[in-house]
Amino acid sequence: MRFFRFGIFVALFVLLFCACSKHSVEQKKTVSSNSIVCTTEILEDVVAQIAGDAFEVSALIQGNMDPHSYELVKGEVEKLEQARLIFSNGLGLEHGSSLAYFLHKSEKNVVLGQKVLERSGQDFIHIDGGIDPHFWMDVSLFAQVIDPIVEQLTLLDSENELEFIQRGELLAQKFRDIDQECMLIMEQIPQHARFLVTSHDAFNYFVRRYLASGDLKWDSRVMAPQGLAPEAEISLLDIKKVCDFMHENKVHVLFSENNISEQAHRKIKEICGKNGHKARIATAPLFGDTIDKKHSQASSYFGMMLYNAHLITAELQVDMERAEQR
Repeated sequence: MRFFRFGIFVALFVLLFCACSKHSVEQKKTVSSNSIVCTTEILEDVVAQIAGDAFEVSALIQGNMDPHSYELVKGEVEKLEQARLIFSNGLGLEHGSSLAYFLHKSEKNVVLGQKVLERSGQDFIHIDGGIDPHFWMDVSLFAQVIDPIVEQLTLLDSENELEFIQRGELLAQKFRDIDQECMLIMEQIPQHARFLVTSHDAFNYFVRRYLASGDLKWDSRVMAPQGLAPEAEISLLDIKKVCDFMHENKVHVLFSENNISEQAHRKIKEICGKNGHKARIATAPLFGDTIDKKHSQASSYFGMMLYNAHLITAELQVDMERAEQR
């Protein structure tokens, strides 16, 4: 009798445990069933505007974290595995080993940069044998992510296809408006003063679209001590190239970036000064690889682009005014 009662107790315990486990799994599925993860907050901003309330959209790399070298931390593999879809930039941007490995093997990963490259490969910039992944710096080019986002969301939720299409069309118009606004802002600077020195090569597309204005030699208007990835080592030769560029083109302002140390810029400023060329660091940083949701002006993709355009214009105007006074 005692064994019979013990057997009943064990059976009830197993049933209860299985029921709880099933509930836990179902609850887990419910929480993650509408989850979409974007690698960057820039992508999150765009995807969320198209998805609306149909999906819970979040970003993996947040704040001032560098997307070039980002490595997965505890809990993020589970977050990515539970997501119904992953949107990444690709083109070599997310090359931290653990994240790159996961994205490469994941069947849920939609590489938006590759989608746009397949459609408009001639519009991408190539540097040192690789593709510049910072194509969001050209608003007109980045707008091409809208169609593949709408397509992928529709595959997940066909009932909301019309809403996705409509939101995509409205967003495309916003892209056109912001693109034109950036052009108008930069037109305040005459061609002879349109030169840009930044922390790393994140602004090539911006310069080609908004500073060069059809100038086929747009690449002669931009310089940075670091290459496509800001974690690259900076040599004395790199610093000399920047100093020579600033002297030859009468550039006096160095633009730092929100997620990169100013150490290299301080060194450039020092060396320029020793060679008789006055240089200064801009009063505020540019936003290249990331947005900042806590920043009053750069908390969204469109806000970031307008903020950058206004800051560059204001700082270059300061240099022009000082040049006139000399």
